Amino acid sequence: SSLTPEDFLILLHKLRHVYAAGDPSKYLLPDDGLVAFMEHCHKRIGEAYFRTPRTTITSFINLLAVLDQNPGADWRALIG
Repeated sequence: SSLTPEDFLILLHKLRHVYAAGDPSKYLLPDDGLVAFMEHCHKRIGEAYFRTPRTTITSFINLLAVLDQNPGADWRALIG
């Protein structure tokens, strides 16, 4: 079965936590950013991003990598 939006948000929270090596002070994206990322995916891909999350997860990890490599980057500009 596909992920629900709530399941997907939990997954993004966990991926962000792992990417930050378990240190919340190193989160590159706030909770609002997770929701904005999901909204962006929903607008671009539609419901398919819940059913086939592989591409969406890859995009999320890539977003975190860009934020990590560019500390001054604004996540809103990258998602928007």
